[in-house]
Amino acid sequence: MTNRPKDIGTAFETACARWLAKRLGQRVERRALHGTKDEGDLGWLRSSTGLDGIVECKAGRQAEAAAPADVAEWRRQTDAERGNAGAGFALLVLKTRSVGGARFGRTRCDVTLADLCRLFGMRPCAASEAIWVTLDLETACCAVEGIDA
Repeated sequence: MTNRPKDIGTAFETACARWLAKRLGQRVERRALHGTKDEGDLGWLRSSTGLDGIVECKAGRQAEAAAPADVAEWRRQTDAERGNAGAGFALLVLKTRSVGGARFGRTRCDVTLADLCRLFGMRPCAASEAIWVTLDLETACCAVEGIDA
């Protein structure tokens, strides 16, 4: 018996891991579940400033529609998972309708302003921990690499 939502999530996580590994030229792997202490769906990202990062992936119709309340909850989860993993940054990647294949870099990616500051080697102010910004995955990769998009 198959679990369609789980299969959709697994397929998106796998596609995201492969795209990031190729784009960043580094190992990116799907993580095993850690019970109540989830550490994100993908791990092993490394920034140019030496930070380890995690990725939380959301797929399916709910992610493509991205209601504000859902996004707020996923951001909260992503922040908690960053803490659980002891990661220096976290990316929330949402399946984006009509984006895939050669256009995968256009996938929606949310990150805190504080994490963006850290990725560029700057010290964030306390208020920036609660401010989330939305960019595409390609631009997020540029931040991980420490370069301008």
